[in-house]
Amino acid sequence: MGKMSRTKVELLGLLERVVRMYNEDHMTIEDIEGALRGEGYDISRESIRKTVKKNRTIARELEKARTETEALINTIRSNPATDVNEATADFLIAKVFDFTKQIDAVDFKDLPELADFVRKITKVKTDIVKQRMDYRKVYERAKDDILLELQKALEARPELYEQIFTVVSAMEAPCE
Repeated sequence: MGKMSRTKVELLGLLERVVRMYNEDHMTIEDIEGALRGEGYDISRESIRKTVKKNRTIARELEKARTETEALINTIRSNPATDVNEATADFLIAKVFDFTKQIDAVDFKDLPELADFVRKITKVKTDIVKQRMDYRKVYERAKDDILLELQKALEARPELYEQIFTVVSAMEAPCE
């Protein structure tokens, strides 16, 4: 799918060291270049700069993923059943969208696999929404049937029926 170019820092196996030198040792890009050249590495400031920039981007993406995962976990904890499935589907749809934004070139051998995943996750989302709508329809139909039976049973007590009608009519389908 997308091609990720590797910097010379990565090719030389210096990624963790450069990141540590920059983030923890607070060295400048020039200082890092000097230190590595002093050890015999043929490395440019540009390669180090690209690595640092890429690392910042990765750190932001990891933080974003951590926040999204935390939100998903909180949703799962507080909402049972289809809400969990829907939150998971939404999370996966967002990840697929992020992935497709990064594609530089399309490999047509892999494209059907991506398209199939998108089709399946979209169907899951559609099924969840349909299930929720069907659930609410059944709930409303049950409310109407109960009110009809109560109206018949309480013909002699219309004021009681009106009170019950007010309460039952205001009821909404609970989260499933």
